[in-house]
Amino acid sequence: VSTDEWSWVLRSSAATRPVLRWQDSNVAMTSQGIPVEFSQNQSPRARVELISGSDHPGSISGLADSPGTLFGYDYETGGLGAVIVAGQYSYDGNFSSSGIVTQWLPSGENGPVTTLLVRETGLGDGGASFRGLRMSHDGSLAVGDRVNIRYGADLIMAGFAGTTTSVRPRAQVAVKLAPTWRLSVLAAEANWQDTSASEGTLQGAMQQLDVFPTLLMHNGRSVLDNGLHEELALEHEIGKKATITAAVFNDQSSNTAIFGKGNVTGPDYLPDFFSDVFAYDGGEMRSGGARLAYTRKFNDDIDMTLVYAYAGALAPNGDANDAVLRSMLSTQFRQSAAARVSAKIPKSGTRVVTSYKWLNGPTVSQQDA
Repeated sequence: VSTDEWSWVLRSSAATRPVLRWQDSNVAMTSQGIPVEFSQNQSPRARVELISGSDHPGSISGLADSPGTLFGYDYETGGLGAVIVAGQYSYDGNFSSSGIVTQWLPSGENGPVTTLLVRETGLGDGGASFRGLRMSHDGSLAVGDRVNIRYGADLIMAGFAGTTTSVRPRAQVAVKLAPTWRLSVLAAEANWQDTSASEGTLQGAMQQLDVFPTLLMHNGRSVLDNGLHEELALEHEIGKKATITAAVFNDQSSNTAIFGKGNVTGPDYLPDFFSDVFAYDGGEMRSGGARLAYTRKFNDDIDMTLVYAYAGALAPNGDANDAVLRSMLSTQFRQSAAARVSAKIPKSGTRVVTSYKWLNGPTVSQQDA
């Protein structure tokens, strides 16, 4: 399908409805009446999503909590690999949020990937705005038949009340000890996971639009949420459909993002503008911890994960006399139990995911994030 046959229309009605319009033209058909470009044996080349708002509002550096449109297109470059372009736009009164991401996969889905993300959020008629840039590269290499190394790094720049810059390297080494046993060592700035094969590279690129770190304010200047996660894990396969993983880890952060709801004032409170949620720098957090996880795949459509963890998180320390909120918080250990079930409805392509996490005490930051 020619790219000229697509166009975007943003209606100027009060409902703020982003709409994709298809301009009809001649499309080559097979003898079965199916467009050649959309053969069932091919991965989709384009994807469009209409959203009602962010799944986790609270940060001006993330997706806006207002109606918006996301799109992605997978462009083949022949011998140069694949280039995926994705974008997002949201609008709500005087506020707007947009982002565009480009990924280059020189060796296809299973090779290295280089990502460039640019975001901008306009915060009303006063001229204030957030601008952010994230450049990253991820790759992997095998050493023999038993050792696999993953590596990557981010360069992040953000501008709001001043400019802040961060460089975030990461690495993981996995060693196959036996046919059903694997040991891995991980050091990363934040959650670092591969895109699920069921989502594909197109959906994975669109998810990159919402992975910018949370922007915070500390003593009147902008900082980025950070956190170093170090982990040693041992994984054992139980048959062909189940695995059990035991891990010990250490988390530390100098700027920990916490979120609240309501009207607040102060130089260190950064409102979302699109909602009544605000972000706050909770300060330093250091904690060790342990985790036990069990995963079982019942069939190609249904899988389940159970997780128990013991680790620290920021929580109220009972000192309500201090005028600074972060001084009322300290690292406290908590137990947690979580369950997640994912099911794919046959033939429809719809996947339903439900999860629940229990903690034995209050926290204001994520435990075992």
